[in-house]
Amino acid sequence: GDVRSSVLDDEALLGVAFALPDYPGDLAFRQLGRLFMTHVVHRDHPLASVLHPSFDDIRDVRHLAYASYSRALPTSEYLQSTQTWHSDSYQALIELVKSGVGWATVPRQLILEEIATGELVELQLGAYPFTDWEVNVDLIWRRGRRFPPVEEWLRLQLCRHRIHEVGRD
Repeated sequence: GDVRSSVLDDEALLGVAFALPDYPGDLAFRQLGRLFMTHVVHRDHPLASVLHPSFDDIRDVRHLAYASYSRALPTSEYLQSTQTWHSDSYQALIELVKSGVGWATVPRQLILEEIATGELVELQLGAYPFTDWEVNVDLIWRRGRRFPPVEEWLRLQLCRHRIHEVGRD
């Protein structure tokens, strides 16, 4: 869901989320690293056999999008579809893709096994044949907040570790 709102509304002291370009002044953040996003379909989906799908190829196919980020992340504007279903769970999107319902953009790290077994196929978009889509991952908290000792320890531990993923190439 919307991690920024959870932290701002004091529902959470810390949040781990994809970086967004416009944090409100009330939020502090620390970059934790980067994840690679990948566009995938089930191996039996018609798009799986298209060598380098164009934007026109994917436009008329059901797009399964993560609700909180489908329009907010930079470079996602080209991923428009005439049929878009939204979910607030990457796991739900992955299960829908595995059922052949459509294509989705998900963190590659979540589907490494499915890619390795060939169950899911990465779409190598024609316009971006040599580009991995990276997104920053940030730890966020309310600026000026004083944390209880355990939460401060956790914040410091998270800040010391880097999220690092190797691209497909």
